[in-house]
Amino acid sequence: MSRLSRWTSCLAALFAAALQAPCQSSAPTAQAPQEQEVDWRMPFRSPQTNTAPPEELYRQLRPMYAIAKAAKPDQRSLDENGAEQIDDPAWQAARDEIASAEFEIGYLSLVIRESRSVNDRALAFYGGFYCPDPRWVFSIIEHIPGEPDRGVRADAFARAVDYLSVQFGRRNEGDLAEWQALKVGPAGEKPPKPGEFSNSLDPTPFVAMLFLKEQVDVRQALWFLARAAEYRPAFGAAALDMARERLPKLIAMDDEAVRRAVADFLAAVDPDPERIPPEDLAGEELTDWLEQVLHALFPPIRRISDGLFELWPGEDRDQLIEVGSGILRNGSAGEPASGRTATGQPWSGMRIAMLPEPLDRLGLAVGDAITAIDGMPVARPAQVLRALEMAAKRRRGTLVEFVTGAGQPGALEYRFR
Repeated sequence: MSRLSRWTSCLAALFAAALQAPCQSSAPTAQAPQEQEVDWRMPFRSPQTNTAPPEELYRQLRPMYAIAKAAKPDQRSLDENGAEQIDDPAWQAARDEIASAEFEIGYLSLVIRESRSVNDRALAFYGGFYCPDPRWVFSIIEHIPGEPDRGVRADAFARAVDYLSVQFGRRNEGDLAEWQALKVGPAGEKPPKPGEFSNSLDPTPFVAMLFLKEQVDVRQALWFLARAAEYRPAFGAAALDMARERLPKLIAMDDEAVRRAVADFLAAVDPDPERIPPEDLAGEELTDWLEQVLHALFPPIRRISDGLFELWPGEDRDQLIEVGSGILRNGSAGEPASGRTATGQPWSGMRIAMLPEPLDRLGLAVGDAITAIDGMPVARPAQVLRALEMAAKRRRGTLVEFVTGAGQPGALEYRFR
């Protein structure tokens, strides 16, 4: 084992948990009350500790960082993990020295969180991307929004985007049966299922930057969110959902650069590749675009799974109630019917005769027969209307049982949000 490995391994047990959970104060004493839990990822930390960096590791990182900053574009590339590589013998020699040691990232996280030295924190972020375990690197990335120095943050964000370009789309390999049989201890955690994304990134600290006063910080966060969304659209959608109340206020700001950054983010998350971004970013067109993207990603009539729909407030839900009530009241929605299922079980209910928009988005089809609502048998439009009105008053989930035109029984739950 190298000197670097021996020196850092003795500290690993102390700091290994630092990246997995917010830092907590030490146990309270009679003289000092317990402090509140701190989420070190959130903007911005105020590190004041004279934290000594891991000198054996920094001895290699310092020349690597200096060479990387002076390197020309054609000297740069990414390795198989997404970390920057520099075509320079001195850089490569230092990189090989790090690779031959047992890389410990815990101390780097301590420097990032607590060191008052801007240079030491910058070097800790730089070195973090060379950890061979992507799970730790993703945790380092989540700490970038908490970095108070804008230059360090910008450099770390750029390297994080490079890293995500390689890692964010990777999915876990393996056999599902083996995964299901895998046993872990009480403190353990299973890896992602085969086929699921190998690593995750919490959008919370990045979205929190959108609420900062300095608009340059807001633009920085929007840039990162847009680039990350390009590599994993679901991440962008989650960030958009968190920021849906903030973005209209950013659009209303008298700052063209902020509006351009919002437009850049919307372009990255918009699920409609045919939609043409508005030319006028200072008018209502940008707000309309935001509303269109929100509606496309989070429609008020939202299918969560094969058997579950969520009905969110909005014009679509209002229209759903209006149209549905209308055809049930005039009796055109359907008529009584009966028959047997594909397995021979008798049924009776209201066979659906029409499903005008937006009723056609509820998972039912013309020819299906509604047999019960929340356990109450129904056979006529008036009975269906009465059962739905009772369910609406309760504001809970409504269970609709039905039989398909092919005789297959089914059930759908609709939840008001």
